[in-house]
Amino acid sequence: MAQFRIPGPLRRLADGHVTVDVEATDLVGAIVALDAQYPGFKDRLLDENGDLRQFVNIYLNDEDIRLGSGLGAKVGEKDEISIVPAVAGGIGRYSVRQPGNWPEAGLTRPGRPRRVQP
Repeated sequence: MAQFRIPGPLRRLADGHVTVDVEATDLVGAIVALDAQYPGFKDRLLDENGDLRQFVNIYLNDEDIRLGSGLGAKVGEKDEISIVPAVAGGIGRYSVRQPGNWPEAGLTRPGRPRRVQP
């Protein structure tokens, strides 16, 4: 059986499981099998056209599927499928490129966090 590695933000869909085993011959079949066990995964991973959502990355044995066979990639019994949702965010309205913003951003200089008293 292939094994999905479930990231923290999606574990609630898998009842808290870190890994889920599925039987499939290709990646699309693996996603369908995962969704059959834990509904909601297919909608989170694939768009309405059946394509991988823009801000979701899937790795098959450490290989980015977007750079290889895509969702048609063959899946074997010992394969590991990792779901990696994109992470966004940042420092907000303060640009660390502007020296005047360093104290507001909690920096004494770029890349150096300032010690904050509890």
